[in-house]
Parts: sequence; C-alpha cells; structure tokens
Amino acid sequence: MKKNKLILLFIMGIMILATTFLVVYFSNSLAFFNLCKPGDEIRENSRGDHFCYTPSGFAGLPCDKKTDCGTGSCSLEDPTKTTGKGTCRDSNLGCYIWIDENGEFNESNEVCLD
Repeated sequence: MKKNKLILLFIMGIMILATTFLVVYFSNSLAFFNLCKPGDEIRENSRGDHFCYTPSGFAGLPCDKKTDCGTGSCSLEDPTKTTGKGTCRDSNLGCYIWIDENGEFNESNEVCLD
C-alpha cells in the first residue's frame, strides 16, 4: 500500500514539474536560457538581456507606412525619398525615425530603444 502511494506521489510530482515547465516555456519566461516558444525568435538587447519576439515575416522589406510591415514597424531609411522610404523591422532595438500608419514621419524625431 505504501509503495502505491509513493509511486502515485512520484507521478504527480513529475506531472507538476512538466506542467510548470510547459507553462513557463510557452509564456517565453525562459528567454534568459535562449528558449522561446515555437515560432518565436530570441534577441539580445544592449544590456545583454535576452527576450523572445514573434517575427512578422516582413523584416527587411521596403515600406511606406507602418501597416506595410504587418506586426513589425517601419523606420526611415532616406528622408529625401518620397516612396519606398522605409524598411520593416521586427525588433525596435537601436535608433530610428519611425514612419506611422499614415506614412508620415518627423525627421528630427529619432527614437532610441535598448
């Protein structure tokens, strides 16, 4: 009887550990171990902290406004161009001039994120 209780407690412990790991893994709480949920990618900021993000599929493509980039952002490349003036980015780390949903931007408003 005691042996059955011990086996049951062991199985319950394993199930609790497995469930805890899955919850933490799929919430991207293990980024500092370079573990992200499936489909996400890992990035590192300037302080060396790791974080997970979901790629938009538009990174590096030209854009005229933020909505051209799916879930990513559009940043200014050359203020002298009137079309195709930006590049889509998934991660906003660095210094950029952002282009809004209407295709407008302020050349003197550079934003830096680290």
